[in-house]
Amino acid sequence: MTAAYSIDYFDDHSLLAAGIRHARGYELMAWCGVDIPWLPDPGQRDGVERRSSTHGVLTTIVVPALRAAGITVVEVDGPVHRRSAEVMAWLPEAPEAAT
Repeated sequence: MTAAYSIDYFDDHSLLAAGIRHARGYELMAWCGVDIPWLPDPGQRDGVERRSSTHGVLTTIVVPALRAAGITVVEVDGPVHRRSAEVMAWLPEAPEAAT
């Protein structure tokens, strides 16, 4: 997301390669849709007006670059419980707990 914000705010693509390298360490990346209400984090400077431009950067630049690098990116939307279920369906089964 730091790379996405850098692109969106400053048209600076210099962090994208490092972000892709970092993302290779994850089994899966979930990309959440913007169909639920936006709520600010405490102390956040920006508002909902930046949401669509950042989502556009993710749509046109970041997610395609991640996928081109062979990184699995799953787009999820809808209510939080549905998003969680979709992501869980993509994850390999967790090992059974030892008894």
